[in-house]
Formats: sequence, structure tokens, C-alpha cells
Amino acid sequence: MSIDHLLTIPCSLIRRTYSEDANAEGGQDVTEDVTTTVCELQGAGSREEQGGAVQITTYRLWLPSDTPLRGWDAVALESGEILELEGDAFHVRSPLTGISHVEAVVRRTDYGEPDVVPTPPVPLEAA
Repeated sequence: MSIDHLLTIPCSLIRRTYSEDANAEGGQDVTEDVTTTVCELQGAGSREEQGGAVQITTYRLWLPSDTPLRGWDAVALESGEILELEGDAFHVRSPLTGISHVEAVVRRTDYGEPDVVPTPPVPLEAA
């Protein structure tokens, strides 16, 4: 069993892989693998940092079961917003019903740059 019928917001999972060898500048090259899926996203809070210059909004994210995400991965919404994971995603399974899914905490950081205007995600049935 799953909660897949409740996941109605189209999104893209950005899985990042870092190379083992350093590049010419001494850093690690990053490869991004993007796959599309559906999710559920609900606000969990917001805070300001650096004297109010940075606004951080936190969301809870639900994904289909067996969606492996790690703390350096991200989720992209159709609006163009990129939400970064805060720690690894984790698999949840009810011992009573057997229903399973993946949960994560994600954040949007706003540095006051008006490039991407946040828009609420639109569920598939409303689109």
C-alpha cells in the first residue's frame, strides 16, 4: 500500500553525485540526474537570518515510496523554485497498515533577489 494517490504536485528530483577526484581548482565536479515524479508539499515554518537579509522557508515533503534522496539533493517545482534538502530523506512505513512513503524536510532560501517569484504548487487535478 502507498499514499501515491495523495501526491498531486508535479516536481523533479535532482540527485547530485560528486566526483571522487578533485578538479583543476581543487573542488569536486557535480553531476545532476533529474527525474520527474509527484509529491506533496506543506509549509512547516520560516525564519530570518543575517539580520533579516536572508529569509528561509521550510517545508515538509512527501514522495512515493522508494525515492532515495540524500542531504545534498534537491527538488525542483514547476515554478522554477529549487528546494534544498535538509538532511537525508527517510522511508516511513506504518506498522499497522503497511502504508509506506518517503518524507523529507526541504528549504527555500531567499537572499532578496527577485529572480524567482514563489508561486504555490498546483495539484494535478486543479491544473
